[in-house]
Amino acid sequence: MPGWRLNPLAKLSWRPFGDEWVVFDGASGLTHAMSPLHAAVLTCIEQSSHDEASLAAALSAEYGLAADSLPSVQQVIEEFCAQGLIQARPI
Repeated sequence: MPGWRLNPLAKLSWRPFGDEWVVFDGASGLTHAMSPLHAAVLTCIEQSSHDEASLAAALSAEYGLAADSLPSVQQVIEEFCAQGLIQARPI
């Protein structure tokens, strides 16, 4: 089962911005505006690596995210992979 972890080179600085978050990655020099869902996913992965099942369970327990939100979570994961914030966890 695929899993994800924070890119070990990422150096994240978080700042709240209204209901959203702004995250600066000191490694890449890029700033990312994040919705609450994006922030929740990245926070969970930043705390520890997760496979799909454990990420869904963590999001559900910590943020009350419903199981039917999983397609949205998968889209967020794809975005983070493309941005270089997270990467596939080594097997």
